[in-house]
Amino acid sequence: MERQEFIDTITELKAMIGSLKLTIDTLRQTINSQNATIASLQKSMDRLQSAYDKAVKERDACKSADL
Repeated sequence: MERQEFIDTITELKAMIGSLKLTIDTLRQTINSQNATIASLQKSMDRLQSAYDKAVKERDACKSADL
C-alpha cells in the first residue's frame, strides 16, 4: 500500500469513527428520552391504580353499608 493510500484510509477511518460517535450520541439521547417517557407513564399508571383502588374501596364500603 502506498503512503498516500494509507493516509487516505486513515482519514476515512477517522471520518467513520466520528460518524459512529455521533450515532452513539443520538442513540443515547433517544434512550434517555424513552426512559423519561417510561418513567412518566409509570407514574401515570401508579396514579390510575391508586384511583382505581380508592374507587373499589368506596364501592365496597357502600355495598357493606347497604347490607
